Amino acid sequence: MLLGDRIRQIRLSKHMKQSDLAEKANISRVAVGNYERGDREPTAKILQQIALALGVSPSELLGWDELEQQAKEYDDFTEYVKSLGYVVTEISEPCLIPEEQVLKQFKEELNDEHCLCGETFSVIVSNKDVKAIFTQEEFEALQMQNKANIDGAILLQSQKNKKEPSSAATDNGSDDENTIK
Repeated sequence: MLLGDRIRQIRLSKHMKQSDLAEKANISRVAVGNYERGDREPTAKILQQIALALGVSPSELLGWDELEQQAKEYDDFTEYVKSLGYVVTEISEPCLIPEEQVLKQFKEELNDEHCLCGETFSVIVSNKDVKAIFTQEEFEALQMQNKANIDGAILLQSQKNKKEPSSAATDNGSDDENTIK
């Protein structure tokens, strides 16, 4: 999601008009509109003012929190696959993002015509019997499919639990035959 889309989404979730955000961030309503449409990019200072006015961190506004969450989910899934007895090997390659796609205020920090903003990778999953190579997209799809399967199994079990009385709910943990009366 682009910065302008995030600003708009967060602003709307807070039930704010562009004019409300503009007033709280001490900028013009026209500027807010320009940022939301992606016609202009806010400076680091204005980005901070907008984040403060919206009650979020600048990194949340930039989507960095979302990236951190995705990285954590990837690490958790990789550990899960390893717990099933597989060896997981990641082969990384730099993904160079063209300079024009990088926010202006961060371009100054770069001393190259490209920004190393991330990586693309392949993942090798193997055990003694099989070896599979996944592209980044395929591995992410596997991760999502696995999550959907687990979510579905949990939902089915919860529906089953509603239909059948649980033995844990009817049993106080004691064995009736061995209970002293």
